Amino acid sequence: MSKRKSSNSGQTPDKRSRLSQPELSEEDETGYFSSGDGLSTSESVTGEVGIIESISLRNFMCHSMLGPFAFGPNVNFVVGNNGSGKSALLKALIVALGVKDHTTNRGSFIKGFVKEGESSADVSITLRNRGRDAYKPEVFGQSIIVDLHISSEGMKTYELRSKAGRLVSSQKEELISILDHFNIQVDNPVSILTQEMSEHFLHSNGEGDKYKFFMKATQLDQMKEDYSYIMKTKTMTQNTVEKHRETLQELKRKYHEKEERYKSLTSLDEMQKKLDELKNQMAWALVAEVEQEMKPMRERITAEERSTVKYDQKVEEWEAKVQESYRILGQLQDQLEGVTQRMQQLQPQCAELKSRAQACNTDLKAAEASLHRKKTNLRDLEKDKDRLNKRIQKLKHRYFKVYKKETTLCNIVCTISIWLCVQEEELEELSSRIGACREEFEAARNQMLTHKREYEEAEQLSRQQREAFNSIAEEAEPIKEQLSNNNQELAWSKHLKKHYEEKRKAHVDKIETLKKKLKDKDQVLQVSIAKASEICPDRLDVRRTAKSLESEISHLKHKIYTQQDQQGQRDTIVRQFHEAKENFNNMTRQVKSLEAIIHQLTEIINTRHVYAELRM
Repeated sequence: MSKRKSSNSGQTPDKRSRLSQPELSEEDETGYFSSGDGLSTSESVTGEVGIIESISLRNFMCHSMLGPFAFGPNVNFVVGNNGSGKSALLKALIVALGVKDHTTNRGSFIKGFVKEGESSADVSITLRNRGRDAYKPEVFGQSIIVDLHISSEGMKTYELRSKAGRLVSSQKEELISILDHFNIQVDNPVSILTQEMSEHFLHSNGEGDKYKFFMKATQLDQMKEDYSYIMKTKTMTQNTVEKHRETLQELKRKYHEKEERYKSLTSLDEMQKKLDELKNQMAWALVAEVEQEMKPMRERITAEERSTVKYDQKVEEWEAKVQESYRILGQLQDQLEGVTQRMQQLQPQCAELKSRAQACNTDLKAAEASLHRKKTNLRDLEKDKDRLNKRIQKLKHRYFKVYKKETTLCNIVCTISIWLCVQEEELEELSSRIGACREEFEAARNQMLTHKREYEEAEQLSRQQREAFNSIAEEAEPIKEQLSNNNQELAWSKHLKKHYEEKRKAHVDKIETLKKKLKDKDQVLQVSIAKASEICPDRLDVRRTAKSLESEISHLKHKIYTQQDQQGQRDTIVRQFHEAKENFNNMTRQVKSLEAIIHQLTEIINTRHVYAELRM
């Protein structure tokens, strides 16, 4: 049952499998139709491909387990008693390799092969797959395992595995391709002759049956069917080619239409690429703008920090002036306190001297009053004396005048003399009184002079003390003035110190505010850098502003959206283009393949006619 290729027998089954697949690529077609007359000239090495290496059965017919049986590369004889499983192996081989159930003469139901009482049956056949004619050796390897599972309900499932046991396919079509490739003809009596078919052949007396057996055994019947199939296929293929050519023109038109729309996407792609570039630039432009915003902030903070030194110097300067003013104030206060103490020391003396002067003044005034009284008394006494002297003179004058008349005026003279004596006595008394008064006056005068001298001395001492006090007070005035000026300077220095402290505080607060803003800006920068890195990992040196980029991005987006609205969705256009291109290429390949098949079929038919003519 191994593949035996010749000039005719090996070609027909493989060719039929090719004809049933018109959509193969041009490369496959070129490889298939490479020979001049369409017939394969390759020869397979005996025992390399298509032979059965082993077979095993489970729950098949009346056998619970049969095999596995290993076969050699040449002729194998299977012998055994009746019921040992020889027929079961042959029928399992026929069933597993895909022949219809009636070929096995087991009725119309495949479930008849399942052992009674079991739910399923399994058949496993290993086919050799070596050499240059191996079937998909890169997939199956050096062996192909065909597993058939039959359920009690009559369902068949195939599993085609590689030599390693990996499942490759579960399609029956794959098994048919393998059988065609290996030229395994299960229903050919030369390949597999069942007991029923041999009995039918031996007991058949009709020439027609024998001819049919001959045609089948020599594959002439198969060749006839193949040629009929070729003619039918050629006609169908020609009709299909004509239809495909009409369809191809429509597909070509659609393809060119979709191609135009697809090409128009090139500019859209360029705009999209430009948009992506602008977005990348926009991302890093925002970063650059934040950095540009931070740069003057840093410079301003640096400048403000340098200005802080000036404020510190001003505060220190006015602090020094305040301390100097306090020092001078202390000195002036000490001086003023010393002057005040001196004034306080002089003040009791001044008061005492003033009181003494006042007492002396009082005594002087009393002495002056007494002297004035004495003087007045003395003046009055002197006036009385003068008046008395005048009276005495008058009396004396009258006395002498009367005395001359002696006789007549004796009594008068006596009277005058008496009265004169009296007056003289009064005069003497008055003189003594005047003397006493003068003595009292002189005493009062001396006392007054004494009091006056004492007053003058006290007044002089008081004046000197006042002058000394005033001198000390005058010494205090410039000190007070200096103290007042120093207080003003101190107040001004304090004011300026407070002013510069407030300005420094406001300046420091301003710096802190700027630093906080810079920190916030730095956080924004880090976020912007992170976002920009997500959009474009590589840093871009952007010269344009974010505003201009945003304007261009908006304009470009609007342009892209407008063009997309006009053309449709990009994915749809690309998909439609590729679909149209694929449909056109597929149809083109199909037409070329069908034309090549028609050409090959024509050559095969012509070759058959030439062979027939030669035989004639």
